[in-house]
Amino acid sequence: MVWCICRLACAHNFLAHRLRRITRAAVRPDRLKRLLKYDRQDERQNDQEQFSMSDLSSTIRSLGRAPLLSAATVLTIAVAIAGTVAVFALLDSVVLRALPYEDAKRTVAVWVDMTELADEVRIQDPRREWTGLDNFRDLRAQSRTLADVAAFGQWTPAFRGGDGTHRIPGAAVTWSGLNLLGVRPVHGRLFVEAEGEPGSELCTVVITERFWHRHFAGDPAIVGQDLLLTGETCTVVGVLPASFRFPFVPAAEVITTVRGAGNDRGSAYLRQFGRLAGGISINQAQAELNTIAASLRSEYPEANRGRGLFVEPLQEALNQGVRQQLIILQAAAIFVLLIAVANLASLMVARSLSRAGEFGVRAALGASRWRRFRLLLTEGLILALVGAAAGMMLAAWGVEALTRAFPVGFGDTWDVRISAGALLVAVIAALLAAAAMATLSFLALERSQGPASALGGTRIFGNRGGGKLAGALVASNFAVALAVVVTGLLLWQSYQRLADVDPGFGTSGVVAGMLTLPAAQFSDNYGDDDALRAAYDRLISHIDAIPGVEQSGLASAVPFGQANNDTFVSIEGRPRTNRQDGRAHVWLTRADEGYFDAMGIRVLDGRAFRSTDRGGDRRVAMVNAAFVRHYLDNDLGGDAATGIRIATGTDSEPIWWDIVGVTEDVRAFNLGRPATPSVYLPSWQAPTSNMYVVARTPRDPLALLPDLRRAISEFDPDLALTDVIPMNERVDAQLMVPRTVSRLTLLFALTALLLATIGVYGTLAQSVVRRGREFGVRRALGAGDRDIVSQVVRQGLAPVLVGLAIGVPLTVMLGNRLGDILHSVSPLDLRVWLLALVSLLSVAAGICFMVGRRAVRALPMQALRNE
Repeated sequence: MVWCICRLACAHNFLAHRLRRITRAAVRPDRLKRLLKYDRQDERQNDQEQFSMSDLSSTIRSLGRAPLLSAATVLTIAVAIAGTVAVFALLDSVVLRALPYEDAKRTVAVWVDMTELADEVRIQDPRREWTGLDNFRDLRAQSRTLADVAAFGQWTPAFRGGDGTHRIPGAAVTWSGLNLLGVRPVHGRLFVEAEGEPGSELCTVVITERFWHRHFAGDPAIVGQDLLLTGETCTVVGVLPASFRFPFVPAAEVITTVRGAGNDRGSAYLRQFGRLAGGISINQAQAELNTIAASLRSEYPEANRGRGLFVEPLQEALNQGVRQQLIILQAAAIFVLLIAVANLASLMVARSLSRAGEFGVRAALGASRWRRFRLLLTEGLILALVGAAAGMMLAAWGVEALTRAFPVGFGDTWDVRISAGALLVAVIAALLAAAAMATLSFLALERSQGPASALGGTRIFGNRGGGKLAGALVASNFAVALAVVVTGLLLWQSYQRLADVDPGFGTSGVVAGMLTLPAAQFSDNYGDDDALRAAYDRLISHIDAIPGVEQSGLASAVPFGQANNDTFVSIEGRPRTNRQDGRAHVWLTRADEGYFDAMGIRVLDGRAFRSTDRGGDRRVAMVNAAFVRHYLDNDLGGDAATGIRIATGTDSEPIWWDIVGVTEDVRAFNLGRPATPSVYLPSWQAPTSNMYVVARTPRDPLALLPDLRRAISEFDPDLALTDVIPMNERVDAQLMVPRTVSRLTLLFALTALLLATIGVYGTLAQSVVRRGREFGVRRALGAGDRDIVSQVVRQGLAPVLVGLAIGVPLTVMLGNRLGDILHSVSPLDLRVWLLALVSLLSVAAGICFMVGRRAVRALPMQALRNE
């Protein structure tokens, strides 16, 4: 410490001594020449040395003389880098970083491509449809470009532990699936081929380390123990590491094998993933899958008509829902960082021009260009690195906040953290900011009046060095700000319109949870259809007995739930379908008479199911408005579909149902896409072991959950609900990603607007200060206040207008990337563009006017007295 103080003192005394010598020598040119020659020789020797303590001490003193500017610079860099790094951490985790599987880059998702049947089947994503066990086995046997392929489905068994019965999130995968992913058990083993044989009655499971410690306290004797899972006895054969995340089912804690016998050609209940063989590209795999799909269509024309196969990297399949949004968000964050750097560079240019005398003295003392640039670069590095360090601390908090702002499964699917790559981004951003500030400041100094100004030279109209450079920085600020502001407004308007979509059901006070009854071979209580009907009647009586329940009901599927079922039906009359057999693709829901009132689904025509429909042989059904629009001709009654019959089953053995009512459209899959044709069948006429329990209450639905679980336990202590979520939260989950992305982009837009405003204010204010004597002389010569103000406004708005003109094509390019994620909003929406342009111009004009008013305060006599 003492040595540092001494060095600082020596450096200060040396500079003071040199200034005194120059002052005394100013009247003796020969002495000044000898002095400068000596100092230049000494400086050339110093330039060859490494970075010295005097450089650092000089830089710290220089920054200390402008504490507000230094603090503002550090804060600006910290906020800009924090936003960029936090979003990059998400982008890195979701898009850039390889999945935690063996040969992750060669791991792919395989889908059934039903694009040719898109108008016929009307599913949400026809290119990414699921498959059945028969088609999967044929694909696995025929493929050579895929080293292996696995199929899986979700499995949520009920498990009775020490703290009650729970539904455990899980998956059922073909026996080789875990080996394909390269997972290594921490205890026991993985599945073997015999455990995945078709129709096998042997149930084996592997559990996760989390499940093992939570329910069995890490007992090493867990391998070989039997678990009772929804009435079936399953043997634990292995324990998976806690870090393992199963694809598409990241919360899975219990995994079993798919043991189906098949006979399901053309069905869709399994997803597939595989690994490319060595040296095989994804294009080669796609070419082979096209051949396999053609073979399956030829061999099984009825079940596989119009079906292809589509392969893509598994990571792209997993991040499909958020990839584009994160890229747009990252672009907005980088744009804000660029504006911040341009702003800081502009401020540093202005500050460097005010230090022209200091740098003139340094040049007069023999300081080379590199030495002067090095001082500016050191200043920039100190400010940028301190700002980057503060920004990384802010980014750590921002990553946690961003993860919570996305849907619940987002954090389970992706290991979001600040990685080494994010740290590298922060360092690169800091170095670029330092280099930009130093380089632009040095160029401005070189273009200024030069060292002569330090020795007494002045110009009556002020030093305008760096004016063009500052104008260019302002223009770039507003060009980028226009792109960010328009993007933010488009995304916000899209979110607002999506939030205003009517889901077609009531969301207030409604809660739904799925119940799975044990299969007939595991429980005599649910052995046949009559037993299922009786069980559900008892269940509803337990639900209705809960205090505060106004209405309850049952359904095989609820909007945005985990269970859905589609099928084809025949329509009596002349339907408008694109299928050759005249059948219509519909989403099928089995519901009881209380479901529609409990969910708040309105009946537009006819009536809902009634208890009186239970008696007799008449089969009744309901359809939604989308079914009427898509499949019923106008001469059959238009919206009046009641009285028409539809048939399920086969053509040889049809089961006819009378349509008794038409419901409003329910957005069951995606708020941003139209409702799909749907059919409702009475649950008592087509019972199933998987049903959602729906209850409506005037109180908070979350407060109803303990009573609902208690009622299920009283009904059967070995059962538990899963996917228990209030309906308003289900809708809110659909809005989380667009809401988060739109809010963050709008925040970046406001930040960009603020930074651009600060930039034009700082640049113009510095210009006015430098031109104070000029304005004073103009007023002395008769110029009025309006003339001065108008001149300042014109000077300030010129680069703004140039920047906005440059920003238009940049914004159009960015807007073209928004087409797929905007809802009911065009990227070229005129109102959004006008609002953005008017806002930017208004703010810039207001700032210019304010600075112009400041300019008229220059007193003519004071300006002349200064001359």
